[in-house]
Amino acid sequence: MSTTSEEVDGLPKVRKWATEHEFTKHRKVITELYADGTLPQLMSTMENEYDFYATVKMYKSRFRRWGLWKHNQADKVVEIVRLKKERDAAHKPSEFLLNGRRVDLERIESYLRRNDKMWRYLASAAAAANPPPTQAKASAIALICRTPSPSSRPLCLAAPDELQSEEIMYRAIRDYYDGAFSSRRWSFEDSASHSSPALTTAIHETSEGIKQGLEIWLRFRAALILLEQPLAKDGSNHAEGIKLMRVSFAQLSQNILSGREAPMLLFWIMHIMTLFRESHARDFHRIEMQLLKHLYELTTTTPSGSRHATSFLWRTLWGGGKGIARDRHHLRMCTAAAVEQFARHIGYMHPRTVELLNFSIFSSTPAGGDDAAGKEARFRELYRRLETLSTFDGRHLEVVCCLASHLRRHGKLAESAALLQDLLQTPKKAKALNEFPAVLFNVYSLLGFIKVKMEQPVEAESYYRTALDIAKVARQTSDEDGDLFEGLMGLEMSLRAQGRQADADAVLAEHRALVKESLEKMGEREDSA
Repeated sequence: MSTTSEEVDGLPKVRKWATEHEFTKHRKVITELYADGTLPQLMSTMENEYDFYATVKMYKSRFRRWGLWKHNQADKVVEIVRLKKERDAAHKPSEFLLNGRRVDLERIESYLRRNDKMWRYLASAAAAANPPPTQAKASAIALICRTPSPSSRPLCLAAPDELQSEEIMYRAIRDYYDGAFSSRRWSFEDSASHSSPALTTAIHETSEGIKQGLEIWLRFRAALILLEQPLAKDGSNHAEGIKLMRVSFAQLSQNILSGREAPMLLFWIMHIMTLFRESHARDFHRIEMQLLKHLYELTTTTPSGSRHATSFLWRTLWGGGKGIARDRHHLRMCTAAAVEQFARHIGYMHPRTVELLNFSIFSSTPAGGDDAAGKEARFRELYRRLETLSTFDGRHLEVVCCLASHLRRHGKLAESAALLQDLLQTPKKAKALNEFPAVLFNVYSLLGFIKVKMEQPVEAESYYRTALDIAKVARQTSDEDGDLFEGLMGLEMSLRAQGRQADADAVLAEHRALVKESLEKMGEREDSA
């Protein structure tokens, strides 16, 4: 394979482009994947599972050479639709062969859904006064129409609204990220080898936007945990959850209107909406709709009078209450579409691309879902790829934490704890860990939770107190308190497990004071909930 190189985090990042020999070697698997999916899905699978890299242009040139037709030529689509309508009117079933290959009319549906103008083209062609003779046209493009055998599957040319919405959403994601990366909406630590005051400011603003976006995600999740708990006698837990939800709404508005929204904000919000839908404890439908409508209205017209860059994303999700479903399937598909753009613009092993890949695995199934082994294997495969790098850094740490969290959810407590303790005890890994306070907090917080589950609350308390110390230091420099919320909830849990109710009540009071303070920062009144 030929190569191109860039610098990423000081490491040589080498992209190995596929040669003709590599295409020939993988022709069978490429053909099978392309038959069942889209080109972005094919490219993502080939990169992730086969370490095979090629541009869109390289793929398309091979498709033409191999005769892989995806119905992307208007005259052929028009003629197939015309022929089928004629035969339908005569009550004759139809099967089409193009250059000797069977035409899949379901793929014509997909093509028509992706090309809104084609419907108008079909209508104008059908209404033409002197259309070309059917047989002559069919012969010119080597198209054969025949009656299918009984085993052939039914054919239809419908365009369901849901599938059309999916295509629009994937296109919106592609356009948003392509535009954002091309216009340098975000500046990362490796944006340039020679820094300047303007670049330093841009990098800082991007970093702050990412931290705020992550904080919003954590707060929404903390609010969900409180609201899904059984109602306390005094209703305090649900009141706290409502307050946290309001803080999250307010902070989300600030983050978006700042013009420095996190690159992954869309997927963090989609994940929260997925959790809303999956909840068995409460019906969050009204909150989900309120959040979607709020985002749509917020971004349609900004204070400057222009549309926000994310406007079309929220508009497509919202759809007047009839947008695409916010579920695991669509979250997976949307993140896959974004991974393609991240990899194309900043590289497959860039920290932000790895972060998105890691999140896509983490969010692919519910906690405790059926595909535990498959999910674990995907985490380990991503980590294996990272191990080929010459350094150990934040990318490795994030994947290990997610893998440990996954193992913990599926009862593999000892294995999960061992992974985390290895990070603390191995010098090279511990050194890297100390450079990422947020990940360091996660390690201690996870260990605390694991020890509670292992009925070792004293050890759990020690881990949670260390985690809280880290969170308090971080809050002094960044004013973020999402980790502090999580740490206080964990500490309270470990104290109650020891029977130390008075100490636990004191921690709960500290937690409530923190919520009140957060509300006041957002210009809210504590008693308005």
